[in-house]
Amino acid sequence: METLLKLGQHVTGLDNFSTGFQYNLDQVEAAVGKEKWKNFRFIQGDIREAYVCAGACRGQDFVLHQAALGSVPRSVEDPLLTNENNITGFLNMLVRAKGAQVKRFVYAASSSTYGDHPGLPKQEDTIGKPLSP
Repeated sequence: METLLKLGQHVTGLDNFSTGFQYNLDQVEAAVGKEKWKNFRFIQGDIREAYVCAGACRGQDFVLHQAALGSVPRSVEDPLLTNENNITGFLNMLVRAKGAQVKRFVYAASSSTYGDHPGLPKQEDTIGKPLSP
């Protein structure tokens, strides 16, 4: 987000602060300056809500989807909450991005997908035993 704002792009952020913090946004604001910060629109909302996703995607050319509820132990302890965020939320974003005619959708996945394979760098064709649902 910081780089995009420094490049003069208009950016919309969506977060429910379940694992993030306002001070992260404050740091970006300080880094880009007040003038470029005017190009940032923030939505405090949840990707589990389809209407929130629709509002975030409306008028956008690109969606960089990085929202997820991380933590292998949490996914085992509370698989329903993890599924709602990481599967239903992801699908909400995909469907709403399509409906808003977004040109490109980029998804940032977790390295947890690669499981316990010790090799670095992680590669898609070398996946160990996944440790979480």
